[in-house]
Amino acid sequence: SELRMLNKIYATGLITMMLCIAGCNTTRLVPKGDALYTGATVKVSDSTVSKKEKNKVLDLTEHLPRPIPNSKFLGIPFKLLFYNLAGDPKKKKGFLRKFFRKIGEPPVLLSSVNIDNNTKVLQNFLENIGYFHAEASGDTKVKKKRAHATYTLTPGVVYKIQNVTFQVDSSALGRAIKDTRAKSILLPGDPFNLDVIKGERSRIDAVLKEEGYYYFSPD
Repeated sequence: SELRMLNKIYATGLITMMLCIAGCNTTRLVPKGDALYTGATVKVSDSTVSKKEKNKVLDLTEHLPRPIPNSKFLGIPFKLLFYNLAGDPKKKKGFLRKFFRKIGEPPVLLSSVNIDNNTKVLQNFLENIGYFHAEASGDTKVKKKRAHATYTLTPGVVYKIQNVTFQVDSSALGRAIKDTRAKSILLPGDPFNLDVIKGERSRIDAVLKEEGYYYFSPD
């Protein structure tokens, strides 16, 4: 048992040492002219928005920018380090290198980041939850072959539902739709939300199909 324990300690120490050697330069396999993408920070810069509202916006948007950077455990990108241990996939082969490459993760590069597309995604998302005049901008900073993106949001005032009316005709279908209003999920005072509106359409569709309107379309 002591020998087994010593083997485990030796193996753990060896792996740790190898990772530390590889970790001395996490950018070793980053191509020339590119940089290792370390992630994005989303900020809300709007004096018209309360602190509570800013935190809400951050919670809803900070996961949206793509791509996702290399995964980390306890702040260390172990998978990237394993991949680096394998060396250049075009030049170096062998069982151990192949194993490290399989369990590893290639570096996420700045060249794969589309700042304009991410800003559009952020702005569209804000508009879909009621911030009709939202603005978003983005930028990157590169230092020592590492790049980080920062997105700044100016959401403005959130628009809310003033009232809800069901404009239907006097047909049997119209009356059936109107009868569903009591259980509407669109409530005056709630912020505009496109997903909730879609949910309301689906709710009405489900009720009507239960009543025999099988060919009714929620559109």
